[in-house]
Amino acid sequence: MNLKTCKELLAANDLSKVNNIVLIHLSDSNSNQFQFRKEIRELTGKTVHIAERGKVIPFNVNPI
Repeated sequence: MNLKTCKELLAANDLSKVNNIVLIHLSDSNSNQFQFRKEIRELTGKTVHIAERGKVIPFNVNPI
């Protein structure tokens, strides 16, 4: 999914109960993780993580 489509999908949904957004399967050659994270954070106001091997992301009802 490209960044534009991802943003459209997120904008079309109720994210009021979302605390974390995790971007997965970003292409090494076709994406800029820093740009993706920044634009999704600006759009949603949510904490945005980039999935990486071995990274632990806490998912709690209340944001940390």
